[in-house]
Amino acid sequence: MSYCFLTFTESGRRMLALILRLFTFVLVCSTAEDLKEVTAQPGDNVVLQCRGSSHGAVDLLEWSRTDLKSEYVFYYRDGLVYDDSQHKAFHGRVELKDAQMKDGDASVVLKNVTIRDTGTYECRVIQGNTRSVRTGSSEVSSSVLLTVDKGGAGHSPGLTAGLVVSALILLAAGVGVIYKVQSSCRS
Repeated sequence: MSYCFLTFTESGRRMLALILRLFTFVLVCSTAEDLKEVTAQPGDNVVLQCRGSSHGAVDLLEWSRTDLKSEYVFYYRDGLVYDDSQHKAFHGRVELKDAQMKDGDASVVLKNVTIRDTGTYECRVIQGNTRSVRTGSSEVSSSVLLTVDKGGAGHSPGLTAGLVVSALILLAAGVGVIYKVQSSCRS
């Protein structure tokens, strides 16, 4: 004697397929975001990567941390670094990776990191020689998630991706089992 406890109508199957496609779309979009992850230990010097266009000089470079409100981690405008706009926690600890910003390299080096430096850093680059129609200048933004831990307690940067892939495989296996049970119930 066989019991079939899962039955889907045609519209139910379509709905399940739509949900799976939507889940996959959200997953792809969330991993495609321009967020770079950097893990460091206290005392390390860390490069926060940001790149503008390789054409044209950088007119404005702002590095900020999302929780610092109006003060900057690093602020550069028209060839000058403005320390007065910088948050006190970063005084004397941040400098350009390449002072001439060749090829649009707007990366900075954060020296002697501490656990308090953990956070999301945002870079904004405005270049005047690569004009866009709407704003008259080209703007590039990127984000870096810096995690400073005491070592040994951290996770590898690929851990999140591995967990997501595992979840997708389990989801696909579950859908396959449901389909198989449903198919055997009809025959």
